[in-house]
Amino acid sequence: MNLARLKLLEQYAKDDPNDPFPIYALALEWMKMDPPKAEELFDTLLTNHPDYLPVYYHAGKIYITSGDLPKAKHILETGIQKTGASGDRKALAELQSLYDELD
Repeated sequence: MNLARLKLLEQYAKDDPNDPFPIYALALEWMKMDPPKAEELFDTLLTNHPDYLPVYYHAGKIYITSGDLPKAKHILETGIQKTGASGDRKALAELQSLYDELD
């Protein structure tokens, strides 16, 4: 984990809380070192930036990894609906594939 990168991303997130990308990037950084911290950041994104489509795959993935399958399923179902409505077929296929692994 690169502490300088984390500090920079944290500063970007503080500077512009309406930009979901720095929060998303922070969550990705924390996924391996502190999954609960990553979950918290993903939850923040899902609540405050529900139309930020990239979050759904990784948020679903982390909840699968942590064993919270009902939450993962809900996140992925929401992401599938949103990406389907947006016309992003690649993201839709990725989310659907991850969702299908739950069965």
